Amino acid sequence: MEKILNRSDLLLQIQRTYADMSAVEQRFSDFIRTSIDDIPDKTVTELSDICGVSEASIIRFAKKMGYQGFHQMKIEIARSTQTESVDAPIGAEDTVTGLMERSLSLAVTNIRNTYEHLDVNQLERAVRLISDCDQVQVFAAGNSLPVCHDFVYRLGRIGIRAICSELPELALLQAQNMKRGDIAFAFSQSGESVLVNEALQIVSGMKLPVICMSNYLKSPIMKWADVRIITSVHHEMFEGGGSQTRLTEYAVFDLLFYMLFFTRKDLHMEMLAKIESDQSIYSI
Repeated sequence: MEKILNRSDLLLQIQRTYADMSAVEQRFSDFIRTSIDDIPDKTVTELSDICGVSEASIIRFAKKMGYQGFHQMKIEIARSTQTESVDAPIGAEDTVTGLMERSLSLAVTNIRNTYEHLDVNQLERAVRLISDCDQVQVFAAGNSLPVCHDFVYRLGRIGIRAICSELPELALLQAQNMKRGDIAFAFSQSGESVLVNEALQIVSGMKLPVICMSNYLKSPIMKWADVRIITSVHHEMFEGGGSQTRLTEYAVFDLLFYMLFFTRKDLHMEMLAKIESDQSIYSI
């Protein structure tokens, strides 16, 4: 039985496969991403005229996305729009309550989408690499750094050595000084960070394992990856590249930490207790 995609699934599927689409498919995808709510009210002929693509191309696209045809795609978009919309009512952003409701809805939607689409095999491979390595060398830049620093700190609490440098020069030195037994963990939401790609190019030349986490399967950093972790952050607080939070990535790092913790629960529990005791002197 073919999978029936709801509104969010369709947008995520487009996001994941966009780079591999033909020019015609990308043109129709662009319309869906900007005007998905208009589709249920349009005929295939109207959409063909609006998008400048043939009716046959639209029907083929719908089937490629997992629908039986264009009519089913319209029905599923209309049905799920009413239940999955994360848009706040007009003017809701003007109130604290409205912002709270919208922020919660966005966070839950992005995290749920990501968890539902994570590849369990890739997660398990990442956990094995991290568990067995001598040191995890983490590479990130910009607003991805705080998320990675938190992950590095949490790994240290269960005895896994990890490091993440903030300065570009130190990050490249970090890559150049890696040795057998080390692994690289790179995180870039877009995958387009020049620094992260330069560091991974160095690591790749050493034939050391690389784990990459990004929001796009075809992002530039994925060409260096042995293990790929893909997030599914689609919904934003408002239009514009700077509005995406990092809550989804924190949630994925949480999952990795829990998976690592339970690989050797007794030992890690003992280490956490000792660290809490040692650090208690810094608490009031």
